[in-house]
Amino acid sequence: MDALTRRLRALFVHDKRRFYTRQEAADLLGMTVAEVEEERFEPERGRRVAWEEVAMLAMQDVPLTTIEAALGDDAATALPPMLRTVALTIRVPQYLQYELELMASDDAVDVGHILTREMHQTREWLEVIEATHPGVLAAARFPYPWRG
Repeated sequence: MDALTRRLRALFVHDKRRFYTRQEAADLLGMTVAEVEEERFEPERGRRVAWEEVAMLAMQDVPLTTIEAALGDDAATALPPMLRTVALTIRVPQYLQYELELMASDDAVDVGHILTREMHQTREWLEVIEATHPGVLAAARFPYPWRG
């Protein structure tokens, strides 16, 4: 088991807890404490970092397909069902193919991660989709809880 897989399994399965110290968060993310502080979303809460924030930071940098592979069978219980990845074949203009591939290459991720990250910014249709596909809002908000 490689270091990334160990860290992801600890974060999402084996060592999931409400708060981590900044050093523990850095260790789980493979970062320094300074890098964690630079990337954080939440204002400083003393020396603690919430699990949701650590998970969100991990999900920004690590493709969901990699997280799923690291979690193995535990992905079914660690991740919301609507967050699980599915295969999708699309046709786009060639210039977008080049753009997506360049963005993915620059970030050392796959094109699916780029699309997921970009679509995560577009949430105007989520409530409409939730009406016919319950669980969409919970998946879109993960790791933060959805209280709908």
